[in-house]
Amino acid sequence: MGVEISKKILSKTGADPNTFYVTRVRAGHPGGTAGIGRVVNIDHETEISGLFVSDASILPKAPGAVSSNRITLCVFVLL
Repeated sequence: MGVEISKKILSKTGADPNTFYVTRVRAGHPGGTAGIGRVVNIDHETEISGLFVSDASILPKAPGAVSSNRITLCVFVLL
């Protein structure tokens, strides 16, 4: 279900559905790689105007353990 929702969202942003690739989950999602204040601001916006990131990468540092929870990456491109 999540894959289909993601495909719909990406398609509505203009992404070519023929370029989508889906694979099984193979590992945990690293956190802390794009921390608030380093890569994104407090509103989760990057230095690219209108590009937002909202997932575990915005944590200040890696949580230190692989989470069994599904983490959803949400990238919003606001035109």
